[in-house]
Amino acid sequence: MHVSLTPVLEDRIKAEVDDGFYNNASGLIREALSFMETHDKWINEIKLARLRDQLKPGIDQLDHGEGIGIESRAALDELFEDAMKSHFSMPVYNQPCSILSSNAALDKHHSHTAWNT
Repeated sequence: MHVSLTPVLEDRIKAEVDDGFYNNASGLIREALSFMETHDKWINEIKLARLRDQLKPGIDQLDHGEGIGIESRAALDELFEDAMKSHFSMPVYNQPCSILSSNAALDKHHSHTAWNT
């Protein structure tokens, strides 16, 4: 396998090897890939924990019989439509322009945000 590196990265790898932290560039790359894999697993665990935290109130509501029965695709579409209307009727700050531009009223109301140009 051939890998192309920028001169800066190449110098950094050489410095790590020269300082004795690694026996050779391959050792550094192996450890970097291992670190990257560990980091990715850690990030996925955090995302999963956050998702579970966000789902918990809804699951608790369902456990207490507070759910909404959806009997058809039309009813589901209506539920999402109502949720979107509710979401976009709330004040929105620091949203990218692409989101704001989907609703002209929000664009006008929030034209002072840092994201608008």
